[in-house]
Amino acid sequence: MSLAALFLLNSPSIRAAGVLKSNLPDVMKYVELQLNEANEVVKLSHNALWKEYNGTYRAGYYWQMDSNSDNKNIFQNGGSFGTSS
Repeated sequence: MSLAALFLLNSPSIRAAGVLKSNLPDVMKYVELQLNEANEVVKLSHNALWKEYNGTYRAGYYWQMDSNSDNKNIFQNGGSFGTSS
């Protein structure tokens, strides 16, 4: 990696713009946590705060949801109304 790239990645002005540093074990811990809806905080974060009129799309605490009669799909694609990564 070039010196310029290292400087850019460590620049305080862009750290909040997607410079997340993680590894597979950390990500798997996060996935395991999100799959545990017995945890009240996780359960609350998976609740819809906004529902699309006559549709299946819903938005919660930065989680997006789409559901039909049988399934509830919770996802995040890096953006939500007013934010993006």
